Amino acid sequence: MAITEFASLELTAPYSLEDPHPLLVKLFARLVHQQAASSSHDLLFFTNTAAPSEIYLITGWKDVPAHEKWIASDQNQELLVKFGRFLKVKDMVHLSLDYNTVPTDKQVIVCEKYGPWYETERLGESEEDKKKEAELQKGSQKQVEWVGAGRNLDPKAEGDFYKFTACTERWKDKIVASATKHKEVVVMKRVDVKELGKKP
Repeated sequence: MAITEFASLELTAPYSLEDPHPLLVKLFARLVHQQAASSSHDLLFFTNTAAPSEIYLITGWKDVPAHEKWIASDQNQELLVKFGRFLKVKDMVHLSLDYNTVPTDKQVIVCEKYGPWYETERLGESEEDKKKEAELQKGSQKQVEWVGAGRNLDPKAEGDFYKFTACTERWKDKIVASATKHKEVVVMKRVDVKELGKKP
């Protein structure tokens, strides 16, 4: 089983992926090539549909030490310095989700992040929250194309976990509507960084 890296990045103004700087395009190409060579796994990129400056990276590693070795490598450190002009790393987690099960062909994936308080606090959640969650769980297989979930492997995370769903537009809206104080929901749209900067 390969663990999953889930990283949250943010582009700094005035940079964007709609009209990317040529150097940013080259850096993404280098990252995709060099990290995949180190991890033996493809890198998937998404943007937040509600905030396009937010970029999410989903990829796989053999285990946490393998990723930590890459993080400390000269190649990665050089990339981080050069990327620093364009973006910042907001967060990065290792998840118990088997990356080999993550589909590479889905254009939209909904991410639900549950905090470490979820399992205990949900006992006291409102009736409205319970109804939202119950409605969501009634989803048919026709509405949901893929579901993957994993807990944060950092021992200090105290049980927070992430759930990813590829689904129809209708079910995506239901997941977004189910957001409560117990979870964050982000709709992520796939970006092919190999196509960045190419004219349509």
